[in-house]
Amino acid sequence: MDVGRFKRSKSIFLAWLVAPLVLIGAVHGLGLLLSQAVYSKSANMASQEALLPRMEEKYEEACRALDAFAAPGERDLGSADSLNALFQEAGAACGLLVDSVAIEPPKRGGAEAPASEITMSGIGPVESIIRYLDYFQGHANLFVVRDTTIRITEFQPEIVYACAFVFQYHQSKPVSAF
Repeated sequence: MDVGRFKRSKSIFLAWLVAPLVLIGAVHGLGLLLSQAVYSKSANMASQEALLPRMEEKYEEACRALDAFAAPGERDLGSADSLNALFQEAGAACGLLVDSVAIEPPKRGGAEAPASEITMSGIGPVESIIRYLDYFQGHANLFVVRDTTIRITEFQPEIVYACAFVFQYHQSKPVSAF
């Protein structure tokens, strides 16, 4: 390039001096912004990692507190045998003769949480059936009656009903040992 051009036009001379300075300033400013963003992101991640153990401790503490308030029969319902025993004991306590209890494994899929289906059939007076249903309504685990069938089987000496219920058992851990 000819030096004479810079002597004749001061604007070209200033443009050749100022343009590189502006570009260097812009690149340096972008670098500062990016480093600040990376630093703030790493600081946020560090604070979140520091919170995780405390959150896990609080969760375990809450689980222990809930276990302390649960009745003895409500604590360990993770297996099919314990659920079967629960339904049999509830029937005996309510005066309902439980004929059968069938437990189906939870069905996966869909947006809902998996739920085990428990089909129960029994025989007894209507008061016993009502007490039985009331027992599971107040239970700490979430039992939902999905289907109900009640028929009269005997008239003498008192009216006896045959009943069949389908419960859905919602839980945090799947029922094992099927």
